[in-house]
Amino acid sequence: MRLFLIQILLLTAVLLNAKMPNALIWEISHPDIEHKSYLMGTIHIADARVLEFFEAYKAETFDHAETVALEIEMDGNVFENIFQLMVPEASYNMKAHLSEADYQQLSEWLKKKHGMKLSRFERIKPIFFYFLINDFGPGADNQMFLDEYIYHLAEENDKKRVGLEDVSEQIAAFDSIPYSDQFELLLSSLDQRRGEKRAYNKLLKAYTKQNLNKLEKLMVKEMPDIFYEMLIDRRNENMTAAMLPILKESASFIAVGAGHLPGENGLIKLLRKEGYILKPVSN
Repeated sequence: MRLFLIQILLLTAVLLNAKMPNALIWEISHPDIEHKSYLMGTIHIADARVLEFFEAYKAETFDHAETVALEIEMDGNVFENIFQLMVPEASYNMKAHLSEADYQQLSEWLKKKHGMKLSRFERIKPIFFYFLINDFGPGADNQMFLDEYIYHLAEENDKKRVGLEDVSEQIAAFDSIPYSDQFELLLSSLDQRRGEKRAYNKLLKAYTKQNLNKLEKLMVKEMPDIFYEMLIDRRNENMTAAMLPILKESASFIAVGAGHLPGENGLIKLLRKEGYILKPVSN
C-alpha cells in the first residue's frame, strides 16, 4: 500500500510539472454536452504564415462551428467610442509623469521614427500610446491580423458572432495598472527597438511551432508582473466565465490570444476545472 501511494504521488508530481503539449487548437467536449467546440490561440501579427496555419485546420474546426467567439466582437460599432475611452481624466498631464529627460527621449524617438510630434499624443493614456507606436511585425500590404480574418470569415458564412469581453472591460484592465508602470513599459520599449526584429522572429517561431510553453516564457520575460496579473490572469477568469454559456449553447469556435491558453491560470486549465475535456488538435 505504501509503495502504491508513493507511485501515485510521483505520478501526480509528473503530471503537475508536465509541459503543455505543442498545440494552438484544442477540442473542447463535456460529458453532458453532445456537441464539440474548439479553442484556438491567435497572435496579433500580420503575417501570411499565421493565416496559413489557421487555413490548414479550418475545415475540421471552424467550419463545424455555429458560433464564433473572439475576445471582442469586432462589428462596426465596437470602436465607435474607443478614442473617448483612451483619453484619461481631465487632470491628466503626461509631463507630470515623466522626467524632462524621458519626455525629450520619447519626443525625439517619435519624431525620428514616425515624423510626428509628441504633443499629438499627450492626451492619450500611455498604454495605448505604447500600442500605437509599436507595430506588430512587417506583414504584407493589406494583410489582416488573424482575429480580424476569422471575424470576417464568420460574417461571410453567417455564423453567430460574439465577444467574450467588450472594449470597456479590456480598457478597464489597462486602467487598473498605475500610469507609472504604463510609462515604464513605454520607455523600456524604446530601448528594446534595436532587438525588435529578433524578438519578432522569436515570437513568430514559437507560434508557428505551436510552442505554448515558449510563448508563455516570452510573455513572462517581456511583461511586468502587474501587467501579467491584470491583462492575462484576471482576464482569463472573466473570459472563462463568458465561455461557459457559449459552450453549452452551440458548437463554437473560440479564438483568443495564444498567451491566454497556457499556465496554471490559463484557459485550458480553467476550463478543465469546470469539467470540460480539452484535447490538442493541431499538434
